[in-house]
Amino acid sequence: MRRKALKKYLFLLVLGGFLFFASPVFSKSIDFSFKSYQGKVYRLSDFRGKYVLLNLFAKYCPPCLGELQVLEKVSKRCGSKVKVISLLLDWQSAPLLSQLINTGRVNYLIGLANDQVLNAFPDFDTTPTTYLLNKKGERVEKIVGFTSYQDWIGFFKNIPHAIKLWEDLN
Repeated sequence: MRRKALKKYLFLLVLGGFLFFASPVFSKSIDFSFKSYQGKVYRLSDFRGKYVLLNLFAKYCPPCLGELQVLEKVSKRCGSKVKVISLLLDWQSAPLLSQLINTGRVNYLIGLANDQVLNAFPDFDTTPTTYLLNKKGERVEKIVGFTSYQDWIGFFKNIPHAIKLWEDLN
């Protein structure tokens, strides 16, 4: 009798652990504040209800600068359903952001990363890196390295987390 009770207890313990870790409660919404290059303060939670492509880049990184123009095209393609945000990691280059913006080649939200950003993404280690956050602000994908426009379209069409986004866009 004791053996049967022990088996039942172990089964319930394993099942409970599985349900806890598989539940959406375990998925954590990411939130932090950051400043735009113009000094306006935003919170990531300001964009709940939209998918967010959050790009981390550096001015000294040529692929990063090329990807900014690609993300501009992605931003235009996605319209209001996706918020594209790029955050500059090297603060000493912050004065150059206005030059980049004033060229008119990049019109989406660009800001400055801070410690809160890096704490939210402890696995960040390479520029450029872009994170896809769902409408609840939960991280669903990490894309490392330069990504072309065609690759973004392929990503939206083929990655399980992005398929819903692609369907929303069409």
